[in-house]
Amino acid sequence: MAKSFQDHAENQDAHSHAYCAENYDHACFHEDMWIRAEVTHEVPCAIQYKVCPPDEWLEVNKRRASNHFEFFNIARRYLVRAAEDLGTLVDQRRGFMKNLSPEVFREQLRSVAQSQSLPANHWRKVMYTALVDDEWFCSAEL
Repeated sequence: MAKSFQDHAENQDAHSHAYCAENYDHACFHEDMWIRAEVTHEVPCAIQYKVCPPDEWLEVNKRRASNHFEFFNIARRYLVRAAEDLGTLVDQRRGFMKNLSPEVFREQLRSVAQSQSLPANHWRKVMYTALVDDEWFCSAEL
């Protein structure tokens, strides 16, 4: 009998058995930010997503996160969602936000990045976290 790819914990995605009592660390998939983004330093800029679980995670959970990210093609899905939002943000920066200092602009971005209404790995939260941390984006003439 053929074994399914989910026969081993490291092959399971982040949602498999996430609420089983024996999986004491299941909250990490929902509470920790394990998807990260980077800003491409070109015009027009773009956001690239990657899996980046915290160092303190168990290796099995790191592999599960990576498998989940790849299996569900999250990089592509998030890139598509982020493209429109980023385009609007760049237009706003060129328009009514053009006179904001890089520091004030960064604080505007931070308010979205730190929003409690967005889950830890929501594409928008991850994108805005990357934008806040990117000196080029905050100070560039977009």
